[in-house]
Amino acid sequence: MICVHCGRDIPNGTKFCPFCGQPVAADQPAGQPAFNIQPGASVQPPQQPPVMGAQQPMSGQPAAATATVTPKAPIDPKKLAVPVAVAAVVVVGGVLIATHKPTVNLNKYITLSAEGYNSIGTLDVEFDTDKLEKDYGKKIAKNFQKAMKNHEEDTYGLSNLAGSLYEGSETSLFVTYCADGSADKTRNLSNGDVVTYTWDGVNEQTKKEAEGMFGVKIKCSDVTYKVSGLTAVNTFDAFDGVEVEFNGISPDGSDCIEKYGAIPAATEKTYTVEGLKEYITSTDGLTDSVLVSLQNQAEDVLKAYAANSFGDGETFKGMSYLGNYILTKKNRDSWGDENMIILAYQVTVHDNYTSDNTGASYDGDNSYYWYISFKNVSKNADGSIATGLDDYNTPSDQIVIDSGAQMYKFSDSTWSWYYHGYNTLDDLYSVAVTQNVEDYNHQDNVG
Repeated sequence: MICVHCGRDIPNGTKFCPFCGQPVAADQPAGQPAFNIQPGASVQPPQQPPVMGAQQPMSGQPAAATATVTPKAPIDPKKLAVPVAVAAVVVVGGVLIATHKPTVNLNKYITLSAEGYNSIGTLDVEFDTDKLEKDYGKKIAKNFQKAMKNHEEDTYGLSNLAGSLYEGSETSLFVTYCADGSADKTRNLSNGDVVTYTWDGVNEQTKKEAEGMFGVKIKCSDVTYKVSGLTAVNTFDAFDGVEVEFNGISPDGSDCIEKYGAIPAATEKTYTVEGLKEYITSTDGLTDSVLVSLQNQAEDVLKAYAANSFGDGETFKGMSYLGNYILTKKNRDSWGDENMIILAYQVTVHDNYTSDNTGASYDGDNSYYWYISFKNVSKNADGSIATGLDDYNTPSDQIVIDSGAQMYKFSDSTWSWYYHGYNTLDDLYSVAVTQNVEDYNHQDNVG
């Protein structure tokens, strides 16, 4: 059912909405469930969160990820995917547990520390799941299993399966789902720096869900930590061991002349750091050499895919480069790729089909939009590409080209082709760029 007052999904037969508290009309219409749970669907335990971006049907080698936030217990501090049965319980969980709910103060279980050297220290965040298990584990487990059992009828028995899958690890699931946060600075720390850890994943909705699914209330506040204990960076005397001797009468020193037949033209010199690799962060930094390398790789990727995946009646005719989008991280200290160089293309294919049953046929060219997103692209001092050529994503979305040719006399079904890409450039932009604007700045260089 759907509450007519707040619009939330509620269990059939509920007399009062668990979210807004308003009475539910007896003739209130039943609504669609918030989660499409099909009989026979599989429920998997939580997996590690994927790296940013879409699925990768045609991908290169994944970039190595680095982590500075490590939980004490074997769980990721980021939210993991919750099974559909669990998610369904979250929506109506407020009505499942009516007993006394203790309050869990998340701040009691989190510890911030720093390690490494002064000025380049890294932040370490530990959540003591073992202590939480000792304090509230039995309560959390009991209520979670009860919630799963109570919701079994609304999930085709999947909630009962989810309960069995998580039996013994309910506390870890609680931490994963209800104790998400992040620090404002994790790298390049110095002694005396103040770091703020925010429970940015804990909101009113999360608290309601914690009560409904785990039977506990959540209390938390920002955690501040003053960095200390980082090892001081030692200095050394570059001239230690260097001896300079002078003979003769000033200003006519003769020692260097006697030993080497020459005297120094200068006694000091300033060096400029150069020759290092550099991430591309703007159009100005995208050299012709790098762009050509990326374009050649894009063409090789799509041509190889067409050769391996196109069937009879499908011919790859070509691809036209439309321009690029350059995405760079808003916060250099945050997790994720340093940049993304996205090349946009219009792809042309030739499709033909003739039905042996009806004689209906189709023969024509078709076009769609396609992109390839290269990650962590850097260049050498000479402007050539250094990294990122083999680390890329391509679209997982598909378009349908309907031939209109009837396949069978007894059916209206027509022959169709499916291609990874988009019908419009706006659709491509929405997936490749807009979905990343929360964490990335972007420069649009497509006409």
